[in-house]
Amino acid sequence: MSERLLRGLFAALAIAVTVAGQRLMISGGRGPVGGLLVMASGVALFCWSVRGRFAASWAGRLPVANASPTPWLLSAAALFSAGAAAWSVVIARRHGTDYSPAALLWVAGIVALLSAVAAGHDGFEEVWDRARGRRAEIAGIALLSLGAAALRFYRLGAIPAVIDGDEGWIGLLALRPAEGVFANPFASMDNVGGWYIRALAGVIDVLGRNPVSLRFLTALGGALAVPAVVLLGRRLFGLRVGIYAGVLMAVSHAHIHFSRISSVLYILGTLFGSLELYLVVTGVLDRSWRRLALGGLVWGIHFCVYIDAVMMAGALALLLAAGLILCRPRLRPALRLLPAFALGSAVASLPALVWAARNSGDFLARFAVDGSFQSGWLQETAAATGRSIPAILAGRAAHAFLTLVYYPATDFYGIPAPLLGSLTAIFFLLGLALAIARPREPGNLTVAVVLCSLTALIGFFALPPSADSYRMIIVFPAVMICAALGIDGLFGAFGLNLPGRSRSLALAASLLFLPVAAANLHAYFGRFAGRCLFWGDPASRIPSHLGRHLHAVPPDVVVFLLSDEHLRQGANPSLDFLSGDRRVRNWSAPAWMLAPKRDVLLVAAPSRVDELESWARENPGGSLERQYECRKLLFATYRPPAL
Repeated sequence: MSERLLRGLFAALAIAVTVAGQRLMISGGRGPVGGLLVMASGVALFCWSVRGRFAASWAGRLPVANASPTPWLLSAAALFSAGAAAWSVVIARRHGTDYSPAALLWVAGIVALLSAVAAGHDGFEEVWDRARGRRAEIAGIALLSLGAAALRFYRLGAIPAVIDGDEGWIGLLALRPAEGVFANPFASMDNVGGWYIRALAGVIDVLGRNPVSLRFLTALGGALAVPAVVLLGRRLFGLRVGIYAGVLMAVSHAHIHFSRISSVLYILGTLFGSLELYLVVTGVLDRSWRRLALGGLVWGIHFCVYIDAVMMAGALALLLAAGLILCRPRLRPALRLLPAFALGSAVASLPALVWAARNSGDFLARFAVDGSFQSGWLQETAAATGRSIPAILAGRAAHAFLTLVYYPATDFYGIPAPLLGSLTAIFFLLGLALAIARPREPGNLTVAVVLCSLTALIGFFALPPSADSYRMIIVFPAVMICAALGIDGLFGAFGLNLPGRSRSLALAASLLFLPVAAANLHAYFGRFAGRCLFWGDPASRIPSHLGRHLHAVPPDVVVFLLSDEHLRQGANPSLDFLSGDRRVRNWSAPAWMLAPKRDVLLVAAPSRVDELESWARENPGGSLERQYECRKLLFATYRPPAL
């Protein structure tokens, strides 16, 4: 180890000690003295690492040549991650709530891994030169990404017009990110990761408590998934296929919709999954441990966000197994590099994995309800129908696949159409056939195995069947690349891919993609937006509209809600989130028992509007208003004359 590297390690250690002292000073209950002493020792160590002199005995033992810092940085990354996991366990056993030291160690581990990847890499200038030579390509991808972002952020808070109960629940969790289970950022609730909740809390702090802030991260993830798919498709099949796949993803009505709600985090899997596949596939084909380590790091962060990372891990494992069978000569030399992926994933996910192991009941709670095996559904269905378990599982996998092209997307959507538009579905099936026909080619093997494995995992292990319509969003990168492969095959059959026919190819692509985009955008912004199809029954839509209405009411006004079994305070988190936790008094007794007051606002559920009108006639002077949406009565309000 060289003197330069040793000084750097001591400086990093000094910063860690100083940060630990600062946290001890803030969180400690015995005064600032202990924390100040720790900070002083960290500052002294930092000054010595920068300007101090090594002892003669030390200097003589250090080699003159500069050694590579990569092994030391990788070791530091592993130690930081292990320290974060251990510290979080200690805090949990002591029933503490301050996980800042564990979080700082986790971040330090990620920084150390990224530094190890960057150290000794001489290709940055080459990458810059390549980027300068492909300015037109990069500009085109940037414009496509901006268009995808515009489709996902346009009127984000108004389309859909309501937030569903799961969105409201996630929003309420984000308002208090350091309380309860999420005091530990590596914990999860209903498989939603603590780091996602904290990131959402930061967005709400900046943008305010509204639907836009609630949906910002999913919209951003959906927009970034488009260039990620272009990158993956370009590496597997070339630039044309990558661009085609990006365009199809950008205008997909289902991808647009699920990017515009925050209750379905599978949409983030289209971003993480694309990056994971790109880094793993290129790491194997190019024999690059750096890309494999980055792929593991992305997967580890993905695991800290949502449970679909587990499905992606299964798909990657099946992809490597299939590669050993069909592409063994190309895969075998890279097998010795796979530990880099394991190290990268461990650095980012180890504290969360430790939490999941220590709280397996909470981590697997959704599986006990929505799991085919754990819930007992599989055995009960076999006994009730007389069908064998393999036949039932095969039917579930077929149902999951058919949600792409046949079954309507009902759950968390409500459109009477499948996830893929007609033209996209046709080219998807054609491209999938082309990929399966030549499975020994790495690109074909990747999209075929990932698509089939994720579809099988969703079909085999997840319930109910209606939820396939949003869980299958995670396969969209492979689906769009297959569809792009079908389009490229069509153009190739007509000879449009030959050199010198770029203008004809551009014209043909425009004539094809314009109707595809028009059909998808009409399906979402024409047939869906403004039609009250998202949670179409009034009982599910009323809380959002009532929450917005109550948010504008002065805080000193007392609100009474003539409630019923469908509408009452506390029954739907959307009402609490949008109203700003406005206190509403549920009134289940007859309205005539309410005495008129100057500072009281009355709200009636649809079933009790007539009752409120009778009360208003007996107490004249105020204003009675009915609120409608799509010609359906939502609620009625009575404002006294003083309001």
